[in-house]
Amino acid sequence: MVHEADCAQTTVRVAAIGAGLGLFASACGAPWAVGPVEPTTYRALFKDIGSQGLLFGVMAGAYVGGKCFAESIRNKEDAWNGVYAAVAAGFVNSIRTQRVGPGAAAAAGLSVFSVVSDLWTAHVRDVESRRPHKPNRGMVAEPIMPTFLGSKYTFGYSRIGNPEPTEH
Repeated sequence: MVHEADCAQTTVRVAAIGAGLGLFASACGAPWAVGPVEPTTYRALFKDIGSQGLLFGVMAGAYVGGKCFAESIRNKEDAWNGVYAAVAAGFVNSIRTQRVGPGAAAAAGLSVFSVVSDLWTAHVRDVESRRPHKPNRGMVAEPIMPTFLGSKYTFGYSRIGNPEPTEH
């Protein structure tokens, strides 16, 4: 289960990331908006881009916050938490559009996506838990991190977890 502090931090972080992605997607789609853009309408264009980015961020925050809230209230981690979170995000969309239809459609679509994602993740975890553990022998891709160029023992890149220093 998640703690309330982690839940609040995660919600704020996801809302900020969602707003950034919403701004980016809206700005990328702006050149293909209907009608020519005149110099006097740039303010309206930027207002629309900001509005879409804010909506995406608030919906992402409502989804993650709703999922955390449902987990803490129900004391369960299952696919229903995603459904409740999707309803919260759809409610935010209904407030923005001032109509129930788009919010219900957003809630339904996000619910289906969330349930499929949660069930698939649970399936993958179940399959991975039954697979025998094979120690990493260096034959698979390992994370590589850059080292400081002035290091005494390494040059360029080193594998994480290699305790033996290599002199060059």
